[in-house]
Amino acid sequence: MNLDQSISELLFTHECVIIPGFGGFVTNYRPAEVHPTQHTFTPPSRSIVFNKNLKNNDGLLANHLVATQQLSYQEALGKINEFAASSTSTLYTGKKLVLSNIGILFHDIEKNIQFQPDAAINYLLDSFGLCSIQSPAIKRDGFVTRLEKEPKDRDVLPAEVKRKLNIKRYVVLTLAAAVIFTGIWIPLRTDLLKGVNYANLNPFANKEKSVYTEKSFTAPLIKPLLSQPIQPIAPGIDTSNAQPLAAAKKDTTPVVVKLKQEAAAESTAVSTTVSEKVKNETVNVTTGEKYSIIGGCFAIPENADHYVAKLRTEGVDAFILKTNSSLRHVSYGSYASYAQAIEALAKARTTNKDAWMLIR
Repeated sequence: MNLDQSISELLFTHECVIIPGFGGFVTNYRPAEVHPTQHTFTPPSRSIVFNKNLKNNDGLLANHLVATQQLSYQEALGKINEFAASSTSTLYTGKKLVLSNIGILFHDIEKNIQFQPDAAINYLLDSFGLCSIQSPAIKRDGFVTRLEKEPKDRDVLPAEVKRKLNIKRYVVLTLAAAVIFTGIWIPLRTDLLKGVNYANLNPFANKEKSVYTEKSFTAPLIKPLLSQPIQPIAPGIDTSNAQPLAAAKKDTTPVVVKLKQEAAAESTAVSTTVSEKVKNETVNVTTGEKYSIIGGCFAIPENADHYVAKLRTEGVDAFILKTNSSLRHVSYGSYASYAQAIEALAKARTTNKDAWMLIR
């Protein structure tokens, strides 16, 4: 029985196929090759070698015959043994054993089995569709051929012409160096390019000078309000020099009643405005009260005092909070609880929508 086709099919998917009692075929990976003289390019493949010492049955070939030819395992082993015996007999008679798509087996002079693989079959599946190609050699002129070519004749210039050309070259280089030096030195030592506008596409365009216009700002002045009515004049005080209190008008200062010095010393009932009481007073909050409701920040101390006076007339116990900022912060109050601070902030925003919370 001829097992060439079965062995060939197994070599595509297995690295070793053993024929019990005869030998085994082993495949090895071979990279792509370039032949230096024939100029052929061979793709990667699997080279096949024959090993006569691999005679033990591994069941691979027998199972393949069972699956493909509908034989029992014992029948498959019988066919394999028959093939091994006939192949051994062929080699001992001095004939060559030709296995289709695998190679040729034969005995050498010393009666050793030699194997010549079939180069037309590539058992590497990754190289499917690739074949060997041949590229013609690139022909280049040898060294002797290049020397044999006649050189082109060149016109020989007289010595006087060469000398004149060299002098002209030196003169041109000297003038070019002088121009470059002058173009760099003059702007650095003078104000020639001082008025050039480099930001414009046209560097010689007239540059418009920017004019600074000062804008004046006048901070609004919050008028102080009287939080307490003027107390009646105590008995015994001379009011002959007193002047009537005029109604406060826009941009005017209220007139204060003038008392005699001796009467003022005896009386303690003269009241002052709230803005004078809170002037330049700052309150430092305790460590636990880290939530403060701020009604406004003022750079002018008088405005902060006036705003505190205004809030106190509305029933708010306002004060100037001590902070690290240069602005004077007018506070509605400070709280240790966040919930209390939120409630106070909502109440403050009913009259002042710009109120906010400061967390220290």
